[in-house]
Amino acid sequence: MSRCSSHIIPVEQWWHCKIPVNVHRRLCYTTPTQPPCYLAWSRPTQAFLPEIIARKLPRRWRAHNRLTGAQDTLKPNGRIKGRFLATARHGDHFGKFSPGNVTCLEIEASRGDVESFLDGNVTYLPEFLQGKPELWKYIRHQIIESAGGISLLVRLYYTLLLDEKNLKGVRALGQKLHSKSGVYDHAYGETMKRIEQQSAVSQDLAKRALAWIAFSARPLSAVELQDAIAVEIGAPELDETNVTGIDDIASVCCGLVVADKHANTTRMVHLTAQEYLNRTWQTWFPDMHEYLTNTCLTYASFEDFDERRQAVPRPEYPFYSYAAHELRTHLRHSLGKYSLLMTFLENDLKVSRCMCEMFGLEAGLKSPGIHLVALLGLEDHVPKFIFRPGTKWADARADARDHLGRTPLIWAAAQGNSSVVSTLLGIQADINAETLEGFTPLFYAAAYGHAEMVTMLINWGVYIHSQTRSKETALFAAARGGAGV
Repeated sequence: MSRCSSHIIPVEQWWHCKIPVNVHRRLCYTTPTQPPCYLAWSRPTQAFLPEIIARKLPRRWRAHNRLTGAQDTLKPNGRIKGRFLATARHGDHFGKFSPGNVTCLEIEASRGDVESFLDGNVTYLPEFLQGKPELWKYIRHQIIESAGGISLLVRLYYTLLLDEKNLKGVRALGQKLHSKSGVYDHAYGETMKRIEQQSAVSQDLAKRALAWIAFSARPLSAVELQDAIAVEIGAPELDETNVTGIDDIASVCCGLVVADKHANTTRMVHLTAQEYLNRTWQTWFPDMHEYLTNTCLTYASFEDFDERRQAVPRPEYPFYSYAAHELRTHLRHSLGKYSLLMTFLENDLKVSRCMCEMFGLEAGLKSPGIHLVALLGLEDHVPKFIFRPGTKWADARADARDHLGRTPLIWAAAQGNSSVVSTLLGIQADINAETLEGFTPLFYAAAYGHAEMVTMLINWGVYIHSQTRSKETALFAAARGGAGV
């Protein structure tokens, strides 16, 4: 077991905990008569933890499923008595408590545990090392001392040892372990170097996997990960023969990735591995964000999505939901390959399908590509869709409407994309355009609290007294929103 701290906190003191957001913990609630109720397996923030508790506690234990309900349930004068158990990585501080408030227990692998692991795996060592007992004794000692009871480091150092080809390499590894400088960074850095020493195919597969596992906008299921990695950038369809098994994906990552078949997920071996890649990704895969964006664009542009079917079949295209929902997340980091982006945006069917998926709308509703351009804030691409002589976009206008009558200007104003709004107004987009329900760009900007956008529209001469079908004005929307517009 990796070194960590286990904290048992009386429920009446829990609410006053100041919990650092960077601590990876499993939180559980228990009472003398009830089995443990596991609340989270994540890194919840201070504000989010009460909401988790409110959702997870049995209904009879809470007033209602809201944040205030969680607060009332956990107050000292409430009817519930119990304890919270949380684990934190060694070196983090779990709240500010006096010694009597929290019961803390340090958990780490004993020296005997580490020795048993290493001695039990001697037969897997390179033959040249098995024949050198004194050298094995030396390197064994260095692994134990450098790992300091952290089983993750023991496993990573042992894996690095398996990759050495001669006595000089083993001794050099022993010297590096002896220095103990940045033990985690050293272990992960050496593991990444080991990945780069694999064949070109294995190296590419490993880096694709690490990019998606470490930098996806949300955790991917195993099948989503397989589909994402199998995508060939720019290909018109997914080649199912290019899909790689999860065990093979984990194998080429040299211990940095763990496949959890029970949970149907693949994750980084430890939070420190994630943190290491967050700091060093430009060293190992500098084009990573472009790759992630290109993958989403390629998947959303598959030829099958030209068909006028009502919905994308989930089992056949498991990665589509992620590609559509998180496309704009990845576009913020990189616009990807220009030709891929333009090919996608110029296809109304694919854009419409993507936006329906993005916003949970009924499939088949119309959304022109320029609306997605306005939504994403791609101001440099606006003129390309307005003025494209000799193409199918020659008749496109700045006031193209979707199924609800929204124009690109309305989309941009609702998102607060001032640069797009400025570009559209510069080419004479209708500043007072109304949706089918009478909502204007000014109404959307006011309703969503975009004060600078409201000022910009007023300066451009927008009509401020426009009313919706239900007789609501932009002033009413601003007052109801309470965002200080």
